[in-house]
Amino acid sequence: MMKRNCLLISFTIFVFFLSSCKNDTLEPSGYDLEILDAVNAHRNKLGLRTLEHDDFIWKLAREHSEYMANAASNANHDGIDERYTKISEHFGIGTHGENVSSGEGTAAQVLAAWLGSVSHKETLEGNFKLTGLSAVKAEDGTWYYTQIFFNQ
Repeated sequence: MMKRNCLLISFTIFVFFLSSCKNDTLEPSGYDLEILDAVNAHRNKLGLRTLEHDDFIWKLAREHSEYMANAASNANHDGIDERYTKISEHFGIGTHGENVSSGEGTAAQVLAAWLGSVSHKETLEGNFKLTGLSAVKAEDGTWYYTQIFFNQ
């Protein structure tokens, strides 16, 4: 009986430990990369450089997309200054940009929505080198998108 209780307690502690660990092994989804490919195809047609995916920036984009999805709010730029500060601390001073949106659609439709807005289009076609792009689906089925841009 004592041995069984010790095993049960050990298992419970192990499960608690695993559930409390932050998952830092996330990586871009196929959908994230599909949208990025659409963005880069558009940029390449204009003679602009291909944006390079960066894991650090992607994690910030992912966190913001998750925030919007969990808040079930409209697309927003809440916390943009903090994201820019983290990027500057990581890479140094540079130029930043951010596009956000929400809704449903294919990668081509997400790109078309950003190109249909003057400010989003300017950012998407801006002089940037690095990017992180993340799409997160809320419980109600709405997708939330964040793309962060950076150039040093």
